[in-house]
Amino acid sequence: MILVKTTDHCDSLEKFRSMDSVGMNAVDRSKLEGRRENNQIIGSYLEIEDITLEDYGEYKCEVSNGVDEEITLPAHVYRQEPQFALGLQNGSWRRSFLVGVLVLVLLISAGAFYARCWLPLVLLCRDKFAPLEENDGKECDALVCYHEKDSSLVIGIMIPTLESRHRYKCTALELSQLNQNWGVEIGPHAVSSRRVIVILSPASLGNVWNETSVGTVLNQLSSLTVPTIVIATKDLSNTSTIAKRSNRGCNDSSEFSLDRLKILHWDENAGTLSSGSQKFWYKLRLAMPPVRPISSESGCQSVAMIVQANGKCGQQKARSRESLEVLV
Repeated sequence: MILVKTTDHCDSLEKFRSMDSVGMNAVDRSKLEGRRENNQIIGSYLEIEDITLEDYGEYKCEVSNGVDEEITLPAHVYRQEPQFALGLQNGSWRRSFLVGVLVLVLLISAGAFYARCWLPLVLLCRDKFAPLEENDGKECDALVCYHEKDSSLVIGIMIPTLESRHRYKCTALELSQLNQNWGVEIGPHAVSSRRVIVILSPASLGNVWNETSVGTVLNQLSSLTVPTIVIATKDLSNTSTIAKRSNRGCNDSSEFSLDRLKILHWDENAGTLSSGSQKFWYKLRLAMPPVRPISSESGCQSVAMIVQANGKCGQQKARSRESLEVLV
């Protein structure tokens, strides 16, 4: 193989008519043997190192078998200029852009799903796996305390929803006009309940809705030994601020703790099936004791019990009719 430079610098280059000859000045050459096609073709790879700037250019490669065949091939030895690329192949930026958009859409979807469904999921897992509050000597799940002016809310919506839809056993307690004594009134009844629910409204406080009046009631409820849920029909300001300022006029300078109080805001649409109302009931149920979900087997058993009870009622009616006919 003969490699000859075709430019004007050819006079300054040597010619080597051997297997590894090149037309370059003072080059380091190494020959690596290569075999392919099951050792049927044996050749060599010529590696050239330490070339100078003048060695770049056009060459022609002459290949001959030494008998009757000779092939001339063009060869170009060039220096590749350094390129500062972003490391992305042609078209890969589009793929990266699409992947980024897909990840963003997935994150937004996951955030929307979490914001909408985390309460039902947490409630379902709590009711499914949390230990039940049973055999604790309590007679009911919730003691619902209310003022006379809030009776329509409690008797018409609160207790029926908790008992019929969510299967809680509730007991109602009507409080007196003296909200300063509510803690004393609730205390004896709270012993037999797992939770205490107190409806707090401006009407129950004599239409005096300020930090002092609300703080006085919260101070009493915080001293109860049973976890208490306060449902306020009007927005409350910062509860921690109420806890601090409500004791300024009292002899006891210590601040009451809100750790045993769960404060929820009653939405006017909570009696409907809107999304806002569902959120309120989810929060309320999370504050209530766990209740196992109704299985299909228990539902079938309850239906069978109802049918059996109706059959017994029909038999009793038939017997009563027969006894009446005998008397006639």
